[in-house]
Amino acid sequence: RSSDLNIIIISPNQVFSQYISMVLPDLGEENVEQITFDSIAAEELQGLRVETRAEQLERIIEGGDRLSLESIEFKGSTSFVKILDRLLSHYERKMIPFQDVYYDGQVIATRQLLKSRFLVQRNTPIARRLAHIEESVWEAVKLLRPERLKKIEKIVQQSEGHDLEIKSFSRYLSLKETRALGERLRRFTRIDCLTVYKKLFDKELFFRLAGDLRLPEGIEQMLEQTDQRLQQGVIYYEDVPALLYLKFKIEGADRFSWIKHVVVDEAQDYSPLQYQVFKALFRWAD
Repeated sequence: RSSDLNIIIISPNQVFSQYISMVLPDLGEENVEQITFDSIAAEELQGLRVETRAEQLERIIEGGDRLSLESIEFKGSTSFVKILDRLLSHYERKMIPFQDVYYDGQVIATRQLLKSRFLVQRNTPIARRLAHIEESVWEAVKLLRPERLKKIEKIVQQSEGHDLEIKSFSRYLSLKETRALGERLRRFTRIDCLTVYKKLFDKELFFRLAGDLRLPEGIEQMLEQTDQRLQQGVIYYEDVPALLYLKFKIEGADRFSWIKHVVVDEAQDYSPLQYQVFKALFRWAD
């Protein structure tokens, strides 16, 4: 029975998925997971307004020009996968704005130390490495906080107007100080796929990452149009695989860790980049 083998079927659309869900029980196969690429995007890119496959087709039929078709082909290609991989490598080495971390007038972690800790764990997703760094900083702060609170209490005692509320006002000041530290930490410990993807459409960076890869004729116009749309919060369907790929590479993907086998229906309809998305999402599968 396939249901005992932890199988998932990737269907081309919801109609086909519903059909399969009715047929499988008659064949003695129950509890087989089914999913579509659009449902993956809807689940993983919540909060973003992304175009669906049907909406993309409608857009192309109504007025798709050569540049639109070039963009769709290129953004699904193996060349674009290589560029995305280079973007991730460049981002983690050059674009994370690590800062010295101060608490109670002393440096508890230098920028260089934080970066070296980050880079040494290359096999761990970027977001998880940054989370580990943030946790280590808070552990250090936790040890220093009691002494810091005593210092604040002494300062409050020497000020006027707080004689009856020294401890509560000191705790308030300590909390405010800690909140400010958290905001500074989050400037370099929080990362999301859309922010990283937007960086790619800086022309200078893009062409540096592309190197000697073969690019479409209209690449400059393609970069300009994509950058403009992304800044406006418009995400075309051809950008969805790239965003999912970056998300899974940045954050990791454990949602389907129990899946061992993946069946892709209408396999010829998916791009090389979409297959890389499947590979990242179902990384535990054969």
